[in-house]
Amino acid sequence: MLWVFAAAAALYTGRQPGRSEVVWGAFFALFNFAALLSKETIIYYAPFYLVVLVWDMARRQNYRFWLTAVGLGGVLLTAYLLYYQTLTGDSLYRIHLIERTNEFMKSSNYLHGLRHELLGRLTWQPIAFFVEIGLAPAFLLAGVAALNWYKQRLPPEAGFWLGLLLVTLACYWFGSTSLVQYTPITLLPRMTTPLLPPLCVAAGFGLREVVNSGWGRVWIGVLLVVAALWMHNLMSLVYGGLGLYFAGSVLLARLKFSLMWFQVGTSFYTLLTTLALTGSLALLPVRTMLLSSETSYFSQALLIQKYLPASTTRGHVFVNDHLARQYPFYYNFQVPLGLTYYPYKIASSICPAPNQRSWFILNLTTTNTQRQIGIFNRFPRRRLVAQEGYVQLYEVELEQ
Repeated sequence: MLWVFAAAAALYTGRQPGRSEVVWGAFFALFNFAALLSKETIIYYAPFYLVVLVWDMARRQNYRFWLTAVGLGGVLLTAYLLYYQTLTGDSLYRIHLIERTNEFMKSSNYLHGLRHELLGRLTWQPIAFFVEIGLAPAFLLAGVAALNWYKQRLPPEAGFWLGLLLVTLACYWFGSTSLVQYTPITLLPRMTTPLLPPLCVAAGFGLREVVNSGWGRVWIGVLLVVAALWMHNLMSLVYGGLGLYFAGSVLLARLKFSLMWFQVGTSFYTLLTTLALTGSLALLPVRTMLLSSETSYFSQALLIQKYLPASTTRGHVFVNDHLARQYPFYYNFQVPLGLTYYPYKIASSICPAPNQRSWFILNLTTTNTQRQIGIFNRFPRRRLVAQEGYVQLYEVELEQ
């Protein structure tokens, strides 16, 4: 996240009049190379880089910046490929490793095991995901920035970050992690890191417009209150408080006793809004830091060893993504032949044989309330078999 942010900032800065194009072009190449070493999702920025390059070439601008960036980038990339060729005998080792991983996890592919969820993944699921993880205020403020940029009320710099946000969001929403099969990126909070820099900078432009002119306060407040009513966890408090603040500040600004606290364009309102945002968005991180780090590992191990022994049990066990990868630990790496572990999300694509049984394990210490409801909805025909501490084992009947 930090490397791609630095690369994007170097791209914008180095193309400004009076800047040293050679120096900033070198920084741009170095930051992108560092991002590539960190994670391959730097590719999500590539379409935007290409658009800016074509734009500059069409206007005959910033030649030295791009010559430096492409030249140094080419040298670094060549050295990178030669290193892997020497070390592994395959210069494209990392790409081939990703492809083999995608092939191994084909059951989680949206054109195979998750075909029935493809439409949702391309439409409403990313929206629900962004709301659930707390990014609704950032997207609403970025929306304010986009509308005001369209009305030419924001500086050109805002257009740069909004353009990068649009391209990155499109790649995140519709892109694939594989070149040979359609595997969209997993909707997990840690996967949003390439998206956060342009999103937060764009939201900053929107926030500046809100505190200076009051534009969009009512709609932001209403939409955040709606999001709070939709959520049924601590996020409701975050969205609800922030939504009431934005909508309520419009009414309070009209009262005589409010003085200048809620008057747009004042330093007091800017400070108050910043404090409201900071306080509301800090609720979840502070709560997380105060929570116990208990994972109920030993309770989970006891349930597996007692009720799902490798030698006598035949069937399927549905678990969270982490346990689906780590379950061999619980069997001392003597992987059971008749017992197969799957992630919850592919349960609808599994058809058990007549002599097979099915279970799912629910670890309440690592599962929030909304996630628990979603798991129960996947397995409506369930029976609690055993419970150890915060870990539950259910036997289920799958739809044939």
